[in-house]
Amino acid sequence: LQSENAKVQQSRIEIQHLAHHDPLTQLPNRFYGEKLFEQLLVDCQHKQQKLALLFIDLDNFKPVNDVLGHAAGDLLLEQLALRLNNILQPNQHIIRFGGDEFLLLAPCSDDDEQVDQLAETLIQKCAKEFEILQNKVAISASIGISCAPTHGTDFKQLCRRADIAMYQAKKDGRSTYHHYDESLEKA
Repeated sequence: LQSENAKVQQSRIEIQHLAHHDPLTQLPNRFYGEKLFEQLLVDCQHKQQKLALLFIDLDNFKPVNDVLGHAAGDLLLEQLALRLNNILQPNQHIIRFGGDEFLLLAPCSDDDEQVDQLAETLIQKCAKEFEILQNKVAISASIGISCAPTHGTDFKQLCRRADIAMYQAKKDGRSTYHHYDESLEKA
């Protein structure tokens, strides 16, 4: 009976993991990311900190899939997830948003310098060459940044605003970052 209970408990743990994590990268998925965001937001409000949401979109990822195949693209995403996970500080979370998009949630001080430094580190980590199926592969990342409470406190709204800023980073030449600003929605 104890053995059966242990198997049931293990199955529940595995189901919970599958529901909250991306099966390819093992990173939290966007649905669990929203829960993490809400928890971090409450903590940041108590500490009177901002919560930065960095929306990361890979540049030049489609050619990896087109030329080397989807298996190579999957390997690149797995390696990138490990690379990004290794730079996280306590209370920071990297989330697989979908496809070649990731989010980084990071509590931060009131100035933008800490967030800018984090964005630059992410860009450097993404730009470092990958070894995929005996091929050297180079990609880059464009990043959009929104912050709670400055740009709102709703997860979906902040994702949309960071996405708008990310598209501005792509317009600015890719492999860079841009902070959300209301003027981006009027352009």
